[in-house]
Amino acid sequence: MSLYTGIDFFQLAAQHSEAVANVKALRQRLLQGGHNDAQDSLANAVARENDIRAALFEWKPRSNSEAQLKLLYLAQYVFATSGSLSDAEMAVIMDSIAHLRRK
Repeated sequence: MSLYTGIDFFQLAAQHSEAVANVKALRQRLLQGGHNDAQDSLANAVARENDIRAALFEWKPRSNSEAQLKLLYLAQYVFATSGSLSDAEMAVIMDSIAHLRRK
């Protein structure tokens, strides 16, 4: 069971956005050097961001509007980070909205 079960999408997205910003700030700190604690902090921050991102992928919207909001947020995240999603991540996302496609 996820630590983020029962949290609504907006809370989850806000926590994820905060986690992404924290990872970015810690990476910058590490690049600047002289911060011995940055490596451990960065590892913890990356793990937290990964956990929240996984919870976002698994979050099941209750309506088509919520599904669109989720997909829009994830598209923005991928675009902003110049990242990509693995086939496994895409499968989890598609599974999370499958119940809405059947209606």
